[in-house]
Amino acid sequence: MAPINYEGMVICRIKGFYQLETVDFGPLLCKVKGNLFESSRYDNQIAVGDQVLFTKEQQDDVGLIHTIKPKKSILSRSRVEKSAEQILAANIDTMFIVASIKSPPFRHNLVLRLLIAAISGDIQPIIVVTKTDLTSSHKVEDVITPYKTSGI
Repeated sequence: MAPINYEGMVICRIKGFYQLETVDFGPLLCKVKGNLFESSRYDNQIAVGDQVLFTKEQQDDVGLIHTIKPKKSILSRSRVEKSAEQILAANIDTMFIVASIKSPPFRHNLVLRLLIAAISGDIQPIIVVTKTDLTSSHKVEDVITPYKTSGI
């Protein structure tokens, strides 16, 4: 008898195992089928948010992931001295970038890096500026105007 395929979403990675949220079993720990990662441009192919297919024998406490469903979006980063990207999360609709206007000061370079990561991964970015009461409204406008004019 062929094993039954179940579907789950990755909610956590723990030392080579993946915690899934499943309809059939609730939270379930799974390992990965050995040949699943043969050719990929990513350092870690399964990320939090991925939808996966797995099998589970009744007598086993652990499932076996054998398929990763296509990702609709990814948040990834390049790593120094490594050719493969590292996926941080998958299937994200919106990314909130929260930055203080003052104390600590607004960091345009960090916000731009996060915007690039979101946009290149097909994620809708939203910038949330906090602590606006600690400075003048003129300073706030100076900081947010470039983002407003670009449609963010």
